[in-house]
Amino acid sequence: MKLIFIGLTLNVLFALFISTTRTEIGVVALIPCGISFIGCLLLLLKDSRWGLYTILVSSIVFIPLGAVACIGVKKELDKIKDKLFQAEFDRKIKL
Repeated sequence: MKLIFIGLTLNVLFALFISTTRTEIGVVALIPCGISFIGCLLLLLKDSRWGLYTILVSSIVFIPLGAVACIGVKKELDKIKDKLFQAEFDRKIKL
């Protein structure tokens, strides 16, 4: 989770840097930052899969800096898949 927030911070800082130097591009760069913020809210509200996918899609715009958040999202999605697999495996063993 820490890697996701580091990546999102880098994305926001990059978007703010662009908006100070090139206003027309900077405004467009702030839109994915807003979408990432919505993804963070979804993560905090325990709707983790939708929040992670939202952050993933909005971070692709900022590649190569967005790759940090994308890697963090991939790690979190792997954790969720492992938990689901383990729960399914435990359920089948109990049968």
